[in-house]
This record gives sequence, structure tokens and C-alpha cells, in this order.
Amino acid sequence: MIDLVEMLRAAGNEISQCKEEIYKYNTLLEKRELLNSDITVKEIVDYYKDNPTGFEELCAMMFRNLGYTTRVTPPTNDGGYDIWMKNEKGDCLVECKLYSISHKIGRPAIQKLVGANAVENARKMIFITTSDYTPGALEYARECGVTTINCNELVRLLRRSGLVADEEVSLTYEDCKLDVEDLEPHIPKDIYRHYFKRNQGIQW
Repeated sequence: MIDLVEMLRAAGNEISQCKEEIYKYNTLLEKRELLNSDITVKEIVDYYKDNPTGFEELCAMMFRNLGYTTRVTPPTNDGGYDIWMKNEKGDCLVECKLYSISHKIGRPAIQKLVGANAVENARKMIFITTSDYTPGALEYARECGVTTINCNELVRLLRRSGLVADEEVSLTYEDCKLDVEDLEPHIPKDIYRHYFKRNQGIQW
């Protein structure tokens, strides 16, 4: 159906936007307005506080822009990490925690990621938070080779990846085109997993 609508529009037929297209446009616009040159960590936390998976997807997008192939794990049974990614140097596990600045990451959270890697055996581990780390967590991370990214370093990486824009926010029609993933909420989970994911060559 998506392809049919695109074909008809390309042929000059006027087809009004459906509610899913309008929702995608508004969501993308809000997200791009968030990621402006004056972005603060508090704004990130407030925006994603009811959608921690969205924060994981933001981090995955950031790393994709930095040259990684990324995959966000399912919200449940994630294996102890949120993102699997890989570049020419090898694979990496990433854990993301969306916390207020006063909620520091302790050693147990780092231990969970290290435990997950005992199974996955990735070359590298990264822990990202919108807050900071306790001294004990930082010491343990150094001992185990975990790279820690705190709130300030996260904003720097967002800028470096190009996700933070200095120019005026704008969207094109191509930005808002629907794809199969946009229709996932309307498709029974077993059908989506078996047919659509398989046809896209994605394995979970």
C-alpha cells in the first residue's frame, strides 16, 4: 500500500496525508527542534522520560552517523545491553541509561554490562548515561575496559555525529515518507516478525 500511494503521488495524483504520515512529521519535527545548538541534557531527559527506547534509538543513530552498524535490542529480554554495534575494528555492546543528573550510575550497573559481555564476548563495551558515575563505578569500568560516557560527553558526541543542527529546522517530504516500520503498531506481532522482518533480512 505504501508503494502504491508513492506511485500514485509520483504520477501527479493528489493524495492527502494519512494520520500516520502527519504523526511521523510532527514527531520528527519535535525531535529536530530538540536537537538544536542550545540543547541541554535536561531537555533530552524530559523529552525521552516516557520513552527510554527512543533514547536508545537516538544513541544508535548517533553511532550510525559516526560509522557504526547498529541494532537496538528488544525492550524486554535485551540480554543485559541496549545496542549492539560494529565497525571495522570489531563489535561493541552499549548500555544506555536515561537518568536525571542527580542519579549517578553505580558499580552494579557496570557489572551488568560486563556480565552480558561474558556471553557475547564483544571487543568493546560502552556505557552511556545522561547523568554521571560514582567513583567506584569509574574505577571498576577502567579495570574491566568499559568506556564511560557521561552527560557532557554525550552532548559532545551528538554534536560530532551531526545530530545537533545549527541551521533552521526543516523537513522534506522524503524525511516523512512512511516505511514498513511505521506500520508495525498496526500489524499483529507474529505476522510482522515472520514476514516483514524476514523480508528485510533482519534477524532478532
